[in-house]
Amino acid sequence: LFYYERRKVMDIYNHTERQVICVSNEDNHFFDCDKNSPLLIVGEKYTVVGIDVWSFHTGVWLQEFPGIEFNSICFEEIE
Repeated sequence: LFYYERRKVMDIYNHTERQVICVSNEDNHFFDCDKNSPLLIVGEKYTVVGIDVWSFHTGVWLQEFPGIEFNSICFEEIE
């Protein structure tokens, strides 16, 4: 239910470097990228440097955590 209440989901097709805000750091059981979610702090801003869109999930790469993949559902756009 939490994920449907979000105001502005992350635009996974926008591949420009930008800041997003963390809205969840829970393990959502989507592949290996969710095991890294506890590293995030809810409410903090992070810089997106890469996005990998797959058929079942989307991986997000952050400047603050080089080489570590996160799930896009952990973030939303900053207005």
